[in-house]
Amino acid sequence: MKEYEFRSVCDRYSVLISEKNLVKMKSECTSSCTNETGGILIGYYSSNLSKAIITHVTTPTYDSKKNRNSFLRGVIGLKNRLEYYWNIKSEFYIGEWHFHPVASPKPSQIDIDQMKMLSKNRELNCPEPILIILGQNSENIWTVSASVFVDNIVINLVNNKIDLM
Repeated sequence: MKEYEFRSVCDRYSVLISEKNLVKMKSECTSSCTNETGGILIGYYSSNLSKAIITHVTTPTYDSKKNRNSFLRGVIGLKNRLEYYWNIKSEFYIGEWHFHPVASPKPSQIDIDQMKMLSKNRELNCPEPILIILGQNSENIWTVSASVFVDNIVINLVNNKIDLM
């Protein structure tokens, strides 16, 4: 199974995600057509805490709200799912993902503000959440961005080898 790694320029942070998870995300985006969509990222960290390994991505819950310019992720069923991964696999919530239809995968100010708010949410216990955004332009070219939010600072991670045709 192919894996992709996003790394910070300073090499301090990285995110590893499988092609299988990226394909699952793209499939959800394609079925969502021109509406934003998304879910959460589940996984674990390397022993030195510098690398987040994403093992699972969710699709939107039934109470999620999707439209052309925004996505509000719902919560129905997520607590049970996270408890399962924690109890069975020692994996946990590590961030969010969503889709920007006919747009760049660059985080918007709304995305940034939301991730900063999530980093302070004590229930999530995720002070450095990851955000992955898939974008699709008008020529049907797909791009992916990854960011980590550390102490109210957005750190963009880079990978120039992803091809989501």
